[in-house]
Amino acid sequence: MAIVKMNHFKLYSLQSETSKLLDFFQDYGKVHISNLSEYDEIEQFKESGLDIISEPKAILDVREELTDIKSTMDILEGYKIKVGALEKLKQPTTRMDYRELMDVGLNTDVSKIIEEVKSLDASILEKENEIDRLNDEISELRPWKKLNLTGKELSDTKHLVYITGYVPENQYQDLIKDINNLSLTFIEKAMDSNRNSYFLLTSHKEEKNQLQDVLNNYSFYEEKLDLANSPTEEIDIKKSSIDSLKSEIDSEKSRLKDIYKNDLKKLEVRYDYLKQLEKKYETSTNILKTNKVLYIDGYIETSREKEFENLLLKNFGDNIVYETNMAELNDPYVPVKLKNNKVFEPFENVTTMYANPNYNELDPTPFLAPFFIMFFGMMVADVGYGLLMAIGTLLMMRFDLPDKTRKNMRFFFILSLGVIFWGLIYGSFFGGLIKMPMLVDLQSDYITVIIISLVLGLIHMFFALILKACVFIKNKEPEGVLYDVGSWYLLIGGGIYYILSGMLGLPGANIAKWAMIVGAVLIVLFTARDSETKVGRIAGGAYNLYGVSSWVGDIVSYVRLMALGLSGASIGLALNLIVGMIYDASAVAGIIAGIIIISFGHLANLGLSALSAYVHTLRLTFVEFFGKFYDGGGLKFDPVRYETKYLDIKSEEE
Repeated sequence: MAIVKMNHFKLYSLQSETSKLLDFFQDYGKVHISNLSEYDEIEQFKESGLDIISEPKAILDVREELTDIKSTMDILEGYKIKVGALEKLKQPTTRMDYRELMDVGLNTDVSKIIEEVKSLDASILEKENEIDRLNDEISELRPWKKLNLTGKELSDTKHLVYITGYVPENQYQDLIKDINNLSLTFIEKAMDSNRNSYFLLTSHKEEKNQLQDVLNNYSFYEEKLDLANSPTEEIDIKKSSIDSLKSEIDSEKSRLKDIYKNDLKKLEVRYDYLKQLEKKYETSTNILKTNKVLYIDGYIETSREKEFENLLLKNFGDNIVYETNMAELNDPYVPVKLKNNKVFEPFENVTTMYANPNYNELDPTPFLAPFFIMFFGMMVADVGYGLLMAIGTLLMMRFDLPDKTRKNMRFFFILSLGVIFWGLIYGSFFGGLIKMPMLVDLQSDYITVIIISLVLGLIHMFFALILKACVFIKNKEPEGVLYDVGSWYLLIGGGIYYILSGMLGLPGANIAKWAMIVGAVLIVLFTARDSETKVGRIAGGAYNLYGVSSWVGDIVSYVRLMALGLSGASIGLALNLIVGMIYDASAVAGIIAGIIIISFGHLANLGLSALSAYVHTLRLTFVEFFGKFYDGGGLKFDPVRYETKYLDIKSEEE
């Protein structure tokens, strides 16, 4: 339950061994190679003749294939076979050990799959565009369905001209009157469509100019029908073409579904394999070199250092020079790896969500976990809800889940225990659906709950100061324990006791007052002791003392433990009251409503309560708890392996 101890190593070898060394590091999987190009000393390295290794050209081919695979998988995602949630859970998670992944990935050729998928996708798109074009043409021909003439038959003759087009529907009657004034011109209406009137004009060439003058007085649009067949026949031909195209599309989509079903795993394996190669090539840029020699700087877990050294000597012998020592606490480049037991391990996500700890800090995970469980449970606080969470997560863990998902299920199972615990204290089972004995009545005795919330908040923040003292001790800075921790205990603790002594008539008020004064003086004089001048030291200390005002806001923040618990309980109670009212009016309706409301209403209330509790517990952890002792910002232990996206790599224990 701590930050894993690290050894810092330096390794020198011939440049010809670069690829072999990187393969070894990646196969071993437990080595962090420092990015020397980011070190402050990089200019000194360059002056001494060392230079950064540039990315190998092979990485371009790897990235190009990765892009092709990703775009292919994106296409196939639209054709995945939909299965129920239960069936999806029953599907096994693909697991391989690292060497199996590298062997299978190397020998998996997906070029033909990529080519076929992209070809099918392009063909489908082309056919869909053609269908859209044909539908547009059908829409244009539909107003002319009654016109049983071909384009050839509508061609001008020696004496006659044929004009097809349309005017707005509200102009058509006036147009007819003007056309009727012409002796050698006739109009035949085809159809009204989209607020337009479509028609055919037949006119003797002698009246063509007069006809054109008439049309110019209207919003006339000529639409030539250059058709080999009649409009109706053309529509039928185009519809037949559309049906044929749709059939071809269905066949191509069916093929894509088959590829998704049969070949997706190959793409996933190849993708994760190529990401390993990309990681290897990217890591090569962390190394420095001269014309013949390379220099590697890295870190290995102290517990594995001997094993690592023996494997290096076995594989490279006299071709390397290797030296190592324990990593220094204040080394800013030491990567951090967390190690906790099965109970606390799921809470590592909370820590890393905020920031990785620095190597010289404490791992806050095992310390935040009990408070997280307690606060989350206090805000949901219902035995029934807790049992639903516990049973649901236990059932989920019976399936072959990916490691990350299983870890999350363990997280919420542990939280469910806190929900049950506080549900028993409040005597709440589905909002009082079943009566239970209670220690505290949340609905009426909320003052007591507020006091409990504030007390828990004070314990939470004072415990954070204890952890801060532990960090000072770890870093061999005992003065920090007195000046940066003890001073606040005296000021805040003395202040609280002084207020309570006045309210409750407790003895020792004078002692509490002097404790406050001593604490304030220590804060002003010593908390900014790193300042170069006395004025800066006093000013910085005075500013730190002003921070006492934030303690008031922080303490009040814990009232949310009561507020959210009360809101969830009130909603649950309201749901039960609604069911009771319906049941009083009609027993049958009450039973039906009860089943629906209890099934969906309480599930919704559980979801909302759990979401609110999770968010607000994070807030109390990140602001009120971490704000008192935790800096974070440490480097993550990053082995020369890509964290696979689609497969689970088997651990050594498996």
